[in-house]
Amino acid sequence: MVFAQSNYQGNLDHLFISMPTQVVIGVFFVVLGVIFAVASRSEYSKAAGQSTPAAKTRLRVAIIFGVVGLTLIVWHFALLKTQ
Repeated sequence: MVFAQSNYQGNLDHLFISMPTQVVIGVFFVVLGVIFAVASRSEYSKAAGQSTPAAKTRLRVAIIFGVVGLTLIVWHFALLKTQ
């Protein structure tokens, strides 16, 4: 049995997104996080101080979006310093 061997050493730049796009995506994720946090907070106040499962889920989603968005933004500026 013969296996083909590839010696492809091509440029992998197409796998990475451009830096300004990374910041825009990061800001978009932070905005989504804020939207989910507001939705969670409004549902919490409607339930008379009781935390519903939907409110907890929206809060968790808000935290995830916020962390991912802030990480993208910080990563952009960290990579900008190294160039």
